[in-house]
Amino acid sequence: MHAVIMEGLRVLARVGVLEEERKLGTWIEVDATVEMGGTSFAGDSIHETVDYTWVAQTATQIAMEESRTLEHYCDLVAQELLSHDLAVEVEVTARKRTAPCAYAVDAFGVTVSRAKRQR
Repeated sequence: MHAVIMEGLRVLARVGVLEEERKLGTWIEVDATVEMGGTSFAGDSIHETVDYTWVAQTATQIAMEESRTLEHYCDLVAQELLSHDLAVEVEVTARKRTAPCAYAVDAFGVTVSRAKRQR
């Protein structure tokens, strides 16, 4: 098994419990891992793997949709990444570094993992 990873994608997302967060957007940081089955790389072709720019594009496009929670956003991204023919398992993490709260933290975040069912 092998995986394609994306770390630290920063995107302006319409994610938040507060209406202002969804209306104006809030910056989030996204990581994703897409695990694939026993693919051979003998042909040295992009068709033998998951294109990591597609991973970033997917996370960015879904960020434009309104979500109240990071859990919902991560689940939408995970479901879309898992739809790739080669994907067998995915993990998506999203963090808010500027969450509207009265606590001094570096970030709040969520991780969602999804896997295809064995047939």
